[in-house]
Amino acid sequence: MKKFLFSVLAVGALVACTKSEVKYEGESEIAFRPVSSVNTKAVGAIPSTTYPTDENFLVWAYWQDVPAGSDKNAFTSPTTYIDRKEFKNATTKLWKGADKSYFWPKTGSLVFACVSPADAPFMDNVLPTHTLANEFAFNYANSNNTAETRDLLWANCAASYNEATAGVNGVPVEFNHALAWITFRVKGNGAAQGDYTITSLTLNQVMTGAHFKSAGNGSWMSHMTPLDYDVFTGSQALTGSLVDLETNARGTLVIPQAKDVDYTATLKYTNATGDNPIDETIELQLGKSWEIGKHYIYDITFSPKEILIAPTVADWVPVEMPINY
Repeated sequence: MKKFLFSVLAVGALVACTKSEVKYEGESEIAFRPVSSVNTKAVGAIPSTTYPTDENFLVWAYWQDVPAGSDKNAFTSPTTYIDRKEFKNATTKLWKGADKSYFWPKTGSLVFACVSPADAPFMDNVLPTHTLANEFAFNYANSNNTAETRDLLWANCAASYNEATAGVNGVPVEFNHALAWITFRVKGNGAAQGDYTITSLTLNQVMTGAHFKSAGNGSWMSHMTPLDYDVFTGSQALTGSLVDLETNARGTLVIPQAKDVDYTATLKYTNATGDNPIDETIELQLGKSWEIGKHYIYDITFSPKEILIAPTVADWVPVEMPINY
């Protein structure tokens, strides 16, 4: 009665979500200055290189009497100068210590590491740990409620800076996405427009807990707690253009993971191409893995297939009925 086409497009990695700068205010206060900012809380995926003004992040800084520009490996006997402290927005462009101000040392140099957001759902409320040798390590409990998901970001230590080399341009600190972002889009071809209405989309049994290590390009392990994600509930009629299918914009953020069989999503819709509408359910195959820092876009296209009947008439079967007198 119908033909259903399902196409998948995986969009490349959004490796650098937010580029930030560290600068001193006045003579020596350390402050972070994002390249640009927006005045919204970062619920769901941050879609560009902006950093929300209502978001806070955690900062580590290590000092040693080594020249600015030194690699972290040059910090053989460092002092922890800032130890997992929260930085908040102080002006429209500057993030500074939330509980106290921090000032540039007059000797040596600093290397920085950051995690965002400061109030991310770390498992059992145990905050991340960080070392220069191993970078970040923490357990994460991702929400399966797309109205509550947060874009988890991290920045490992880069080359060191001091007050002089930071200058007016600041110290560039590049955040990386730790999660994977999933977007479903739907459209109808031809007569499918107006005849099909999506009523729900559920992402089935995705692991919501895991252990994260940021060394290198970041990795996830020890996955646990499979739960469903209610990506969309409502009424979305098909049009000729692709439309995002989600109740909460940019809310389908998942911990990167993989398994031996495809992950699936359950799509429910109403088919009004007959004399009476019917409700149908199909299962979508999504592939076997989602990688760190990538945005996966699944395009779902409905194309109607007209019901055609090819009639034939069976030959008459002669039956001889002799009558005897």
